[in-house]
Amino acid sequence: MAFKVSAILLLSLNLLFFSVANANIVKHSECPKNNVNVCVNVLRPGGILAKDSPCCTHIQHLVALKAALCLCAIVKANNLGLVEADPTVQLELLLNGCGCRPTRTYYC
Repeated sequence: MAFKVSAILLLSLNLLFFSVANANIVKHSECPKNNVNVCVNVLRPGGILAKDSPCCTHIQHLVALKAALCLCAIVKANNLGLVEADPTVQLELLLNGCGCRPTRTYYC
């Protein structure tokens, strides 16, 4: 009788561990470039950034750290149109223009 209980326990634990090990884990670490590309060229000199613009709408839906990382990547690629501006300054201008108040200072 003890052998049957041990065998059932062992099989149950194997089933549990193998089902957890094979579980599909969805990774959302990529920057949604299709959504953030609406921010291209919004900081050109003379450009006006409205808080209800598509750029701001997408930024506000991103998690804070993810938004900063995505925007830093775009700023570093010089897609915002400012040729000789510091990327950190561009990030601050973009976040402030959209009314986003980050809880910490981000450096690109």
